[in-house]
Amino acid sequence: MNITIGSLLGNEKEFYLGTAVLITANFEIAPDSVTITVRSPSGIKEVDTASMTMKADTFYEYVYQSVVGDIEGDYIVTVEAISDSYKEVNETTFGLLRQAFQ
Repeated sequence: MNITIGSLLGNEKEFYLGTAVLITANFEIAPDSVTITVRSPSGIKEVDTASMTMKADTFYEYVYQSVVGDIEGDYIVTVEAISDSYKEVNETTFGLLRQAFQ
């Protein structure tokens, strides 16, 4: 599984509180289901085992909408894929920054 973090406007390297973060997952073998959990820097589950949207047999995505008042820091993304023959779990992080005017 390969997890990619980007934005709806392109693959930015910095993400700001209040913006949408595009999370994609690619697989070699098509899973039966894919879920995502997003935890804040303080460990709170912002998203708890939500279904990711299938765009193709091996390509899934989820749009996480951050809130301006959220905590600045690294958010942990956990993606879990399940099929009849396997279960795969992978994690990555993305950072959210406060904009200068916030």
